[in-house]
Amino acid sequence: MLIAALCVPGVAGAQGAAPPLETLVIVRAERLPSSQGDASFQPISLSQTVLRSSARLDDALRQVPGFSLFRRSSSASANPTIQGASLRGIGPNGAGRALVTLDGIPQNDPFGGWVYWSRFPSEGLESATILRGAGAGSYGAGVLTGVIVLEARRPEAGNYSFFASSGSLGTNAAGFIGTIGTPSGGLTLAASGEQSEGWIPVQASQRGLIDRAAFLETAAFAATAWGKAGDNGQFSAVFASFEEKRGAGTALADSRARGTDVSFAVSTRTGQTRWRFQAYGQQRDLANRTASVASGRAIVTPALDQVSTPATGWGASITAMRSGPITWEVGADVRAVQGETRERFRFLNGQFTRDRRAGGEQIIAGAFGSLGSNQGPWFFSATARADHWSRSGAFRLENDSQTGLATLTSRAPNASGTALSGRLGARFTQDNAIYYRAATYAGFRPPSLNELHRPFRVGNDVTEANPLLLPETLIGAEMGIGGSATRFNWSATAFWNRVENPISNVTLGLGPGTFPLTGFIPAGGSYRERQNVGTIEASGLEAEAAWTVSETVSLRLAYSGTHSEIDGGAILPALTDKRPPQTPRHAGSLSIKWTPSTHWNFDLTARGESDRFEDDQNIRILKGGTTIDARLERLFGHLGGFLAVENLLDTSLATGQTGDGTISLASPRVVRIGFVVRGN
Repeated sequence: MLIAALCVPGVAGAQGAAPPLETLVIVRAERLPSSQGDASFQPISLSQTVLRSSARLDDALRQVPGFSLFRRSSSASANPTIQGASLRGIGPNGAGRALVTLDGIPQNDPFGGWVYWSRFPSEGLESATILRGAGAGSYGAGVLTGVIVLEARRPEAGNYSFFASSGSLGTNAAGFIGTIGTPSGGLTLAASGEQSEGWIPVQASQRGLIDRAAFLETAAFAATAWGKAGDNGQFSAVFASFEEKRGAGTALADSRARGTDVSFAVSTRTGQTRWRFQAYGQQRDLANRTASVASGRAIVTPALDQVSTPATGWGASITAMRSGPITWEVGADVRAVQGETRERFRFLNGQFTRDRRAGGEQIIAGAFGSLGSNQGPWFFSATARADHWSRSGAFRLENDSQTGLATLTSRAPNASGTALSGRLGARFTQDNAIYYRAATYAGFRPPSLNELHRPFRVGNDVTEANPLLLPETLIGAEMGIGGSATRFNWSATAFWNRVENPISNVTLGLGPGTFPLTGFIPAGGSYRERQNVGTIEASGLEAEAAWTVSETVSLRLAYSGTHSEIDGGAILPALTDKRPPQTPRHAGSLSIKWTPSTHWNFDLTARGESDRFEDDQNIRILKGGTTIDARLERLFGHLGGFLAVENLLDTSLATGQTGDGTISLASPRVVRIGFVVRGN
């Protein structure tokens, strides 16, 4: 929500000490504390210091094994519609299969499920906690592969930060966060902005006259009022807004997104029981233009003009908790979303000839209960949740742009259902040194409005919507072992997940040709449709280790290995034994921190992964690769200056491949210099 990032790799921990790999959620004053039994699910918490290790929040989260966006592109260049997060190799998609929250409020887009990562610079965050696995009841519905819990920076009267930086590719950023008031209440204001001229994402040997740099412009503002509510309570009220503009890398292709959030939360205590009530409202709008590229990349033609995608979301929750040797928590919540896409398409003879409106609404209401127990060396956790989901008002209307006559009128039937989810976990610590843990879970994710109603186009590849999609469901289990010593912490987790009815973009035909609803697709393009595809099974290993080599040097190593396969069943046998798109078998990171004195910090982070496939047929291969980021900081009391280099070796990392073999690339080397001032 606030300023841009600094840099210190690793996980949460004191400077110069081995950072602990097992850290429970860091909570703000208004949040209820997490259950002690959560330790049986091995949440990983990244502190504010750690989040500053990367220029962007989504890049920092890549230090956690199993985290991925739909493609390797970070939020520095990725179209908003592919910025959904997923965990554990279940096959990421644009909507994402993980729930992202900020102070308990869902941040997944009401229409599409993706996340606008650029609105969460690290200076405004207290922590980011990743809880892997389905069915995390108190966090809300739709937790299929896990939860990413963001906590906004704790407001403290008199605190302030100011940040500014400039670098290559025309990159500039600045921001401010400050609090005025007293310990009993006050106002926190934050503002940030970033711009970048960007880079041409198509590899040099394939570029043509139509290729352009993928520029970026972002701005965000937030105001938080907070204070006491009675003798035992606290409240907070937030107003936030953001806007971003992006170039897609070719002429006639770009996007613009904007949004506004309001929320209110109050917490109090009656005896030993803590209560919390929260309500929020969200408004989003996305405009997105895509283009059709001719062979040789010398000619580009408008393909789709997504003029507007107005969407709203609102929700409320109430929770009660009592802590002790046995902690219990009960609660209920509701979340509703409504939205539609307004588009112009079918470009002929120099103009769009068709108009489209498509959308609908969804409501999910649920209740949950959980128990957590801390009995000596044992931790236990049990959570059960029941949700009722419904969708209604689905429509797709298309008409001739000149005459206004209807060319398609489709209204999908209403649908509803009930989903049960939950978690069971246990952890045993032996001699305060080695622990063993086991967990099992189940969860679900309803399809987003975007998946249900909005077709989309990338180059000459067209994917149709499907208003009859079913929710995805997941069952899974994991076992882990870990330990800690004075200078060394480590953990390893083996897991197995099975997803029923996973939503995938299924290839139904190749261009050139004319296809239902879509029309003509040129050579090199493909016709796809979102479908529920049998099952996906993913099993693997996640491992981490943190070692304080000396008082000035510390290391952190993380690894994720996943074997993931699709079973297409009788409907789509061609997909059986295929790996889900955008799912590498191996991924890992290595972070080195050197602090020769209290005034100097040096950080080096390497991230790498193996090959992944672009498509469901496992034909288009995206080669693996490794990138290295480095940062040197000099502290002068409240002032810090830094030099940061992202992609130090200028590695060419493929992020996409079209049907004609055109390769898109992630960011080249970027050098930034800047400063930050913090005080109170």
